Amino acid sequence: DEVAAFVKQRSRKIQERVNRAFDQAQQWFLHSGTIREDSKELLRMAAVHQLTQEQLTVRVPAWYIGRQRLQYSTELVDQISEQTDCKATIFQRIPQGFLRISTNIETLSGKRAVGTFIPNDSPIAQAALQGEAYRGSAFVLSNWYASVYEPFEVGGEIKGILYVGVKEELPDGGEDILQHEHIEALARQMLQGHNGQNAGGVVPLHQLIDYFSNPRRQPALHNHPLLELGLKELAVLLMQERMRRQSREEAWEEQQLRLLRNYVQAHLDEEISVDVLAKLACTSKASLYRYLREKLNLTPVEFINAERLKEAARLLREEPEAHVQDVCLRTGFKNCSYFIKLFRQRYELTPRQYRESIVELQAAG
Repeated sequence: DEVAAFVKQRSRKIQERVNRAFDQAQQWFLHSGTIREDSKELLRMAAVHQLTQEQLTVRVPAWYIGRQRLQYSTELVDQISEQTDCKATIFQRIPQGFLRISTNIETLSGKRAVGTFIPNDSPIAQAALQGEAYRGSAFVLSNWYASVYEPFEVGGEIKGILYVGVKEELPDGGEDILQHEHIEALARQMLQGHNGQNAGGVVPLHQLIDYFSNPRRQPALHNHPLLELGLKELAVLLMQERMRRQSREEAWEEQQLRLLRNYVQAHLDEEISVDVLAKLACTSKASLYRYLREKLNLTPVEFINAERLKEAARLLREEPEAHVQDVCLRTGFKNCSYFIKLFRQRYELTPRQYRESIVELQAAG
């Protein structure tokens, strides 16, 4: 009971510290100026779900404070962190939730987590959409943070969130919590849910995270702060392992894609079959089709042609004396009319017009 009381008191003090830091950060944020939204300047940004790692692309209007554009900027959030000794983030509303457009929260690889987003169904986003602040423990990418999320308006509508937080650390000896008999049983359940076997009442990892991120939740299992602390730490370990696995898978996919591109580039003037590419990628034709469609929105044949056209454009830029028909044959196209048609579809210019535009640019420059 004494340890449990210590854990509660420690968490309360950390949150109080963050609350005070946020008040200071908010004053700094407001003092910096009013956010101006330029709806004509749409920025294309990657958006990654912070829990599932699902990726998509969104377009957001540029935000400015004075002449400083907030998207990808680090100045304001770093100033807030310097003043408060806490992490800081500026979120922008997107249809899927709230997107980090400026932050000094880092991913496991040590990069700033710009482009990650909190989904609409999270307790934090739900509070923000109702114009309410969220204060308490929150799962941020791969760790728990004592946090404050405060929504703000742009143009009279709730379009952003200012965040300040500090990472929650296990108290000295906290690792022993993970050896608790109840934690072992709960860990097995979580691992089953983590592996997608949501049978027998097993709670999926993202639901467990949402549960502990909900300030209005019912008392935790066994109503014991040490068990809650242990469960939260297990969620961290599982999420970090998921993110590492995702990173390994993405690295492998990039390697496979690079292998395919290198092969096509090395055999441009030859017939390239989809069968050969599938064998090169150690997969079936159907799997290769699904992979290229998912990653590049291309069929295997379109992928091959895209690489041919990329090389054709390079030749037109770098070899001004080369005849268009010669470029066509050197890049593996047997029919010049078909080559010109595909080139125009991709670059919105014929090969000749493309070359002329390059010459004009070089002359002007």
